[in-house]
Amino acid sequence: MSLDSRIMSYIDYICDDLDIALPNEIITDDVEFNKGTQLATLTFQNGKATLYLRDSYECGDVDLAIVIAHELRHLYQIRNGLFDFKNYKTRAELSNKDYNLQLEEIDANAFAYIILLDEFDLKIDYYKLLDKDVADLIYKRADEILKSEYEED
Repeated sequence: MSLDSRIMSYIDYICDDLDIALPNEIITDDVEFNKGTQLATLTFQNGKATLYLRDSYECGDVDLAIVIAHELRHLYQIRNGLFDFKNYKTRAELSNKDYNLQLEEIDANAFAYIILLDEFDLKIDYYKLLDKDVADLIYKRADEILKSEYEED
């Protein structure tokens, strides 16, 4: 399936906002997402970033917007030397809470929160989705991002 032009425009917008180049490849492929609810993932191998997006989904544009912003924030982290490949663990290696407590995930979730609020005037209620300690850190990081990356503009 070809990438919807609205989705591609949104990806362009997020990459521009983050001041990063587009991923090397963007692939719509449901084969990558045979575990149920996953909508997107970013892989980075040999200096090449690939953004995989679920080809068909019933969740709606808002959920897809969240995960695209989240995954592209990971690309920002990688391209700016902020992603700790040595210590980062996958979802399969940690409990849900410990996975989401990783600095890379806190930052990506905080960025997605900012984008959703800015673009759609909607708030992600992380208290309903994640442990309170994780949600507190995400909201704190969102405030830090707003102060350090957006108030200068």
